[in-house]
Amino acid sequence: MEATGRRPQVRDFVRAFGGVADEPQAAGHNTAALNHSLRSLGRGDTLHLPAQTFYLTGGVEGDGLVDVTISIDGSLVFSPDLRTWPHSWGRRLGVSPPEERRLPCPPPMTNATRYGGRGYLAGMAFYNCRNLTLTSPSGRGELNGNGRAWWSLPG
Repeated sequence: MEATGRRPQVRDFVRAFGGVADEPQAAGHNTAALNHSLRSLGRGDTLHLPAQTFYLTGGVEGDGLVDVTISIDGSLVFSPDLRTWPHSWGRRLGVSPPEERRLPCPPPMTNATRYGGRGYLAGMAFYNCRNLTLTSPSGRGELNGNGRAWWSLPG
């Protein structure tokens, strides 16, 4: 427990952050909701992703997480559709900034220093974290990056 008297919390991705299960078209929403949830976690908190499938695009970022647990009982499935995957300059491929839809939560905090210029964002990236645990209490949690869609891209 922190000196402020705050007790660690278990936060549910669906109930607390609006994660939408089993809908591939919700990938952008789920990515924004997951980023929002990661930014809201305090020391000792747990983020629980229930035993459902959540579709995502790239650009999931956790920064400064300390003594945090991410508990995945379901599947996080990253989109194989390159047109929906965000680029390092903060825009989706083929979409100019004025046309881009507003996400329900802030987009990833991208910058050239972190990503080294143009290119696709990483599926998940964590920075400045200490004692970060990714676990699956059920033993069935899955991160599915859909790598086959990316293997033929130039490096």
